[in-house]
Amino acid sequence: PNPNLRPEKSRTFELGARGQHGALQWLATAFTGRYRDFIEDQVAVGGTGTVADPLTFQSVKRGRVRLNGFELEGRWALSPATTLRASYGQTEGRDTVLNQPLNSVNPERLVLGLDHRLQQWTLGARLTHTGAKEPGDIDRSNFAQQFAPPSWTTLDLSASWQINRSTRLSAALQNLSNEKYWQWSNVQGLPGNSAVLDAFTAPGRSLALALVTTF
Repeated sequence: PNPNLRPEKSRTFELGARGQHGALQWLATAFTGRYRDFIEDQVAVGGTGTVADPLTFQSVKRGRVRLNGFELEGRWALSPATTLRASYGQTEGRDTVLNQPLNSVNPERLVLGLDHRLQQWTLGARLTHTGAKEPGDIDRSNFAQQFAPPSWTTLDLSASWQINRSTRLSAALQNLSNEKYWQWSNVQGLPGNSAVLDAFTAPGRSLALALVTTF
């Protein structure tokens, strides 16, 4: 806990546009913000990530922070039954008092998805690419040897069956290529030479099943 936090204040500006051109729908958003007493959550403040010395996290106050970014989304109906979806987002954050980047900002992310409907069935595929956490985007004030995860790409396949009006059975084969990767949010405070680095990887190839019914 951190009892010394004060409410944050901000001035933000966001500009967005959307449109439709035949079967193509798109949305674009850009934003910028200036913050005082910015509250950054889940900041690693101690520990090495081992059982004997677990990582310690805390919400901390930043004097002044600048956030800039943009998001793009698109949806293209290839046919009445087939839809292609795409999204891309990128954010940059900086502590302007310390002139250091914000570690809570995630790397850029691109998602491509394809859905095809066959009566009561829906088949889908999703490709996710997350960029590397560049060394220049990491504040190493507390952890000089902070691990910087490389970029990664995963492919997920899914299928769902609408059994009746209220019940749906779905299955998803996730990380089809069994990619070994790290989510940036899971390795903050972890040194690159850590002996337990592999313990923080995301799940490999896996199968998820779900039966959902509504009342």
